[in-house]
Amino acid sequence: MKMSQLWFLRHIAGDSLSNYELVEALGLEIPETVDVNRDIALQLGVPARDIVILEAGADSTWDEALAVKDFLERQGKESVVLVTSRYHSTRAKKTFEKVLGGGYKVISCPSRYDPFDPEEWWKHRRPQDLFHEARILDRYYMESRYPNGFPEGSPQDFFDEKIAEEAYNAAGKIIGFCENIIGRF
Repeated sequence: MKMSQLWFLRHIAGDSLSNYELVEALGLEIPETVDVNRDIALQLGVPARDIVILEAGADSTWDEALAVKDFLERQGKESVVLVTSRYHSTRAKKTFEKVLGGGYKVISCPSRYDPFDPEEWWKHRRPQDLFHEARILDRYYMESRYPNGFPEGSPQDFFDEKIAEEAYNAAGKIIGFCENIIGRF
């Protein structure tokens, strides 16, 4: 498959880099992941003219998919090759398909350099390791299911896209864990 361009998303430098401002004040330049990825692509022979960095300020897979959708629409493109780690590839592809809708083809291409083994990981992860994800879902279950779950208003008044994405991602991890176990029998 011939690729015409390679796109990276620049993430927001925020709370995840707690000392970012301090290092910047010292005049040191910290390369962001997107810059490292670009440099690796160049070293692998991808021409610089074929690399596009979307200055989207994305801080989640959902935000990345929205930025890519906007880019695809502006460029008149109909498909995207989604390169990510093996561990995140299924969830990322499903998120992109949900955001992009049926008008776009999403091709998942997990990195061959990722040591994650989808056939083995679940053997070393215990169900109790998913406790955090289950607690996230539990937080929203009653209130969103029943109209009288809140003292006033309806569930739609209390939940936003970020909360929905958090629940979606937590459910995806639990479902992925279960699918991998069921698939082994």
